[in-house]
Amino acid sequence: MTHGTHGREKQHARERRLFLLSFGACLLVATCFWAAVYGPAYVAYWSYSPLEGDILFQSLPHAPLVNAIEGVSESPYSHCGIVTRQDGRWMVCESLHGVEMTP
Repeated sequence: MTHGTHGREKQHARERRLFLLSFGACLLVATCFWAAVYGPAYVAYWSYSPLEGDILFQSLPHAPLVNAIEGVSESPYSHCGIVTRQDGRWMVCESLHGVEMTP
């Protein structure tokens, strides 16, 4: 092995380490950002324990009525429902096409 080949191998090894370190740092930053932005919502979702009478808010797919409701209320939500128990099952009482019970 010549001196030039050994030097190139060391250079390639250094570049690989730098690439892996940079990639790992980017991955860590992206993971921390994702956790800060989306983490609280996921924790709330998985730890939610319904209580009768809870009010749930939802944004439905955009349509003229949905856009009107969200525009007037200046809210991202256009729909709500009330949590209740019926025959031992959790249900949401909501009004879509009249009052409906949704499991």
